[in-house]
Amino acid sequence: MSVIICKTIVTFLIIYALIEIVTKFFKLILHSDNEKKEVFVFIHVKNQENAIEYIVRCTIFNYLHRYGGRTVPYIVIVDKGSTDRTEEISEKLCSDYEFLYYTTEDEYNNFKNQIEH
Repeated sequence: MSVIICKTIVTFLIIYALIEIVTKFFKLILHSDNEKKEVFVFIHVKNQENAIEYIVRCTIFNYLHRYGGRTVPYIVIVDKGSTDRTEEISEKLCSDYEFLYYTTEDEYNNFKNQIEH
């Protein structure tokens, strides 16, 4: 009797594993087209020295988690005139990550105007 139960459990686990493998394979195929598109995330901040690192790292983690570690967006920190250490912390983060950029609100508006025209 215990042999039958063991064989049933092993058979169930094998079938379950095969279903998981096939499911992940099809998800990989279906999401491959979305990965080719570049994604930009703009984070507008002002005087956020206590939160900017947390915000950026959470954004990175969420994208890594959502896409299984396969994609991270370009993140642009747009500073709206901070008077604290937000710029210093942001630039330190930019040196740590190649997909992270820092800009001022004026530079951002100039860039946006160039794209719109």
